[in-house]
Amino acid sequence: MIGKAEYEQAEGVFHDALGTYFELIVHNALIGAFSLRQELLPTQRYEVAMRTVVDELREGGDDRSSMLELEIERIGSSGPLAVQNLRDRPRMAGATICAVRHTASEFGGGNAGDLLLDLIDGDNVPVSCKTDKSNRVALAGVGQTSIENAARAFYGVDSDGLEALSRSELNKSLDEVKQSYYTTSHLWRLLMIERLAIEGAQLNDFSEAKPTNVEGVRFLLAAVKGAIHGVDDALLLRVDRRTGEVAGDTAVDDLDPQKVRTEDISFTPGRPNPGKPVGTQIGIKWEGPGGKASRTIFTHQVKRQRGKNPSEAYRDITTRVETSLPE
Repeated sequence: MIGKAEYEQAEGVFHDALGTYFELIVHNALIGAFSLRQELLPTQRYEVAMRTVVDELREGGDDRSSMLELEIERIGSSGPLAVQNLRDRPRMAGATICAVRHTASEFGGGNAGDLLLDLIDGDNVPVSCKTDKSNRVALAGVGQTSIENAARAFYGVDSDGLEALSRSELNKSLDEVKQSYYTTSHLWRLLMIERLAIEGAQLNDFSEAKPTNVEGVRFLLAAVKGAIHGVDDALLLRVDRRTGEVAGDTAVDDLDPQKVRTEDISFTPGRPNPGKPVGTQIGIKWEGPGGKASRTIFTHQVKRQRGKNPSEAYRDITTRVETSLPE
C-alpha cells in the first residue's frame, strides 16, 4: 500500500476526473433520453485519467484500486437515474429539453451550473453535478476558498476586520497566522465565537457552545443555503460514489434560515486529534421542527497544504453540506 501523501495526490487526480466524467455521463444521457440532435461528448480522456490512477495503485499493491474502479462503474451507469431524477423535479414538470450544454468551464463567480438545459419554451435550467463524498458536497463559489472570502461570505466580516481580530486576539498578522493551519483554525473559531456571540465555547470543545446572535445565525445559514445552488439557482444533482444512487436535496434544503432560532443551533465538539494543538473541523447542527433530533447540516474545515509539497501551512477553508438525514 502506498503512503498517505502519495495516495491523497493520486485520489485527487482521480476524483477531479470522476467529477467531470459524471457531468459528461449526465449530458450524454439527456441527449439519448430526449432524442436531441447533437453529438455526444467524448469521455475517453477522463476514463483514461482514472484508469491510469487505478493501474498505478494496483501495481503498487494498494487494494484501494478496487474501490476506485467500482466508482468508475457506478458513475458510468448512473445516467438513466440522473435523467429520471431531473424529470421528477417540480421545476422540470412538463418541460421539454431541446438542447443540453456542458458549461462547467464557463461558469464562475458563484455560479453552480455544470450543465445548462435549454427548454423548448425558451427558458433554461442550470444543473450542478456533484459526486458525493462521505455524504457531503462542497458549495458553489465558496466551498473551497480563502479565509478572507469565507469570512466575508459566511460571517459578513471583511479582510480588514479579520486582520484586526487576528492582531487583537492572537497578536499576529493574518499572514503570520496562515503559516500554520492550526493557528488559522484558532482564528476561525474566534471569528465564529465573535460573530455568532457564542457562549460556553472552549477552543477545543464546542459541545456546550450555544450561539446568542440570531441575526448572525440566520446570515450564516442563508449564505450556506444560497451557495448550495449558486447565484444561478442551479438544480443540484448528486451521485453517491459508493452506491451509484442519484439524489438532489441536502440537509440544509429543509430549513428556512429566517425562522431558525438560536436554540435550534448547536455544534459538533470540534476536538483535535490526539497530540494536535487545535481541531481543524467544526460542524453546525440544527434541530428541525417538531423537536427532531439535532443533525449536522454543514462543516467548516481548515485545510493544510497537500500534494507534492505537503506542509502545515494553511491552504483554504472548505465548507461542505451534509447530504443525508438521520432516520
